[in-house]
Amino acid sequence: MLDTIAPAPDRITAAVTPRAYRPDIDGLRAVAVLAVILTHASVAGFSGGFVGVDVFFVISGYLIYRDLTRRLAEGRLSLLGFYGRRMRRTLPALYLVCAVTLAGATLLLMPGDLDELARSMIAAVCLVPNIFYFTQTGYFDGAASGKPLLHTWSLGVEEQFYLLAPLLPLALARLAPQRRKPALVALFFAALALTIGIRALSPDAAFYLMPARAFELLLGCLLAEEVVPAIRTPWLAETLTAIAALALVAAITLFSDTTPLPGLLSLVPCVAAAAIIHVGGTRQTSVGTMLGWRGATFVGLISYSLYLWHWPLIVGLRYAGWPVTAVLVVGTGALLLGLSYLSWRFVETPFRDPRSAWRARAPVVVPALATGLVATCLLTIAAGGWPRRFPPDVASVASYYSYRDQKPFREGQCFITSKNSLSDYDRAACLRLEPGRKNVLLLGDSHAAHLWTGLSDTWPDITFLQATASGCKPVIGTTGASRCVTMMDEMISRFIPAHRLDAIVFSGQWDEKDIAPLQATIARLRPYAGRIVVFGPLPRYFEPAATLIAKAMLHGTLAAVPDYRIEGTEALDDEMRAAIAPIATYVSTRDALCPGGQCRLFAAPGVPMQFDFSHLTKPGADALMATIRATDGPLF
Repeated sequence: MLDTIAPAPDRITAAVTPRAYRPDIDGLRAVAVLAVILTHASVAGFSGGFVGVDVFFVISGYLIYRDLTRRLAEGRLSLLGFYGRRMRRTLPALYLVCAVTLAGATLLLMPGDLDELARSMIAAVCLVPNIFYFTQTGYFDGAASGKPLLHTWSLGVEEQFYLLAPLLPLALARLAPQRRKPALVALFFAALALTIGIRALSPDAAFYLMPARAFELLLGCLLAEEVVPAIRTPWLAETLTAIAALALVAAITLFSDTTPLPGLLSLVPCVAAAAIIHVGGTRQTSVGTMLGWRGATFVGLISYSLYLWHWPLIVGLRYAGWPVTAVLVVGTGALLLGLSYLSWRFVETPFRDPRSAWRARAPVVVPALATGLVATCLLTIAAGGWPRRFPPDVASVASYYSYRDQKPFREGQCFITSKNSLSDYDRAACLRLEPGRKNVLLLGDSHAAHLWTGLSDTWPDITFLQATASGCKPVIGTTGASRCVTMMDEMISRFIPAHRLDAIVFSGQWDEKDIAPLQATIARLRPYAGRIVVFGPLPRYFEPAATLIAKAMLHGTLAAVPDYRIEGTEALDDEMRAAIAPIATYVSTRDALCPGGQCRLFAAPGVPMQFDFSHLTKPGADALMATIRATDGPLF
């Protein structure tokens, strides 16, 4: 994933001076990549290992900027030469992993997953995977466990940094020497402020896009520019690196997917890595000695290939549904290490070695590989993920993985997501009361929005108004995105008190902490509605239901589908029924979908009830409402 500092002569064929090699940086690279792998493998105690990517960015900024400024000072900086080195360093191994991943995925993945992989692979080949994944984010986005190239988003960030990197020392060279360091410091703090601002507006943009990661790369540039004085006092060097190592370990073990990153907390792992790099440039410390251990430096040398191979392997194993055993874990680890070593030894190294014929062939070979991959991916997309690989009934169910028709939700009109703004909410259409008919307001998040078509089809003589926003619990004092807080405040405080409604329907992705505020909300709104109806929680799965059911059909294991259901729905349903039934009409979707504990999987032949982790398909919503009407009687 990173630029590799010139290795020692006994490590690789490239000739370098011993002084140029920093084994502690290779060791730091090893810590970073292992932290990422252990986190992605869901190993306990490594909930924040993803900060290894932030460490990589700091190392990359340091090495790239140092190389550029040295070449500039020596009068041999060439933009074509720089971009050529970056191409030879990153692309051959990336394209190899893409080709092998596509071949394996064609044997394993369901059509929708394969189609999405092909689209993401084109983005990866074209060095914009981070932009691709950012544009794909949304409330109904598929699971990370079904995206074998999701980890390449960080490569996109780096490649985009490489595109701009030579401009920075060239621009600073135009300043007076005494102004260069202050200018770079100012640029770093401006980039940090930009990250904080981007995150406030869009956490997804902050995660995926290069401008929000620029401060991490610039921190490495500050080191290379020698903005911080050298640490020459032995005890101070030991103390600083020890504190830095502890801070890095703390981030790896204590951060989690709820930690607001990137942002100010990103400074913990980034500054820790920067301190280790900076001190190691002038002093040998205990931390540097440990990082320079031969085993650590070996892992650091192959870290790019390790990073490339690990996620496709993890996704493939999880997708196949193989039970986790000691043999599987050891075998997978050995396979990962073997693949990484081979691609480093026979792909990365030859394309960088000045004495290798592959280095000279790179300008032809790399574009040819890219063209072949893109052409194959386009064929895969045109074929819809090659559904004929599977029996028709399996392919039919699997197609609901790509259930992107959000018309049943009225997304962008009456259901507002992160892709919309609240100004898109069509109050005239979504809140229109019709005289002479019953008017019922549907209030909540996506788990309310997916009920709209079922309600409207089952009770066609009723007008169902809709006020829904993603991630938005329909309760007093709701928290979350501004679209949610603003919408619920308007509905609860202004719209409902000003209009007489025949009923209000509450639905959401409930949890235990919602019960008390829901009770308070019902008590407050009871005077303004003839009836209040609350829909309970739906079954939820660890994988998208359409893919899960299709794979089970293929292997004849439909009876095992309940094993992938997230536990707790039954207890929550019972708790909500006890709390809500005395004050409102409570509808147990569990009772409707899972009579006798056996949950209904299909709304019709080839049509699953649910398409992702919990949301209903349109036929599923119709089937649910038909069952409720038949068993619970009139609701409105």
